[in-house]
Amino acid sequence: MHGLAWMEETLGEITTVAEHCGLRTITKVTLCRGQLSHHFPEELELAWDLVKQGTICEQAVLVIEEEPALVSCSACGWEGQWHSELACCQACASRVELVSGTDLQLVDIQGI
Repeated sequence: MHGLAWMEETLGEITTVAEHCGLRTITKVTLCRGQLSHHFPEELELAWDLVKQGTICEQAVLVIEEEPALVSCSACGWEGQWHSELACCQACASRVELVSGTDLQLVDIQGI
C-alpha cells in the first residue's frame, strides 16, 4: 500500500511544520491529487485514518482536491485536458505529451 507510506511521510512533514509554528492540534489537511496519480482517494483516506491515530492530527479532516491531467503538443503548442481517447493533438494530429496531473502534494494545513 504505497498510500500508507506516502501518508506516513506527509504526517512527519505536518508534525514538523506544526511544531515550528506552535500549533497544538491540526484541524484540516488539504492535498492536491492529479487525475492520473497512482494514489486513489479511497487509499489515501484509509491511510490517513490509520496514521493520524494518537497524533497531533487525530481530529484533522482530510480534504483531497482533484487536479485535471493536461497534455500539450510540442508541434503546434495546443494544450488541453487529457482523456483516455486522446493520443494525438486535436489541432494538428501530432503526438501529445502529458504535462500535469500525476502529482500528489500537501498544499495546506490548518490548526490551533
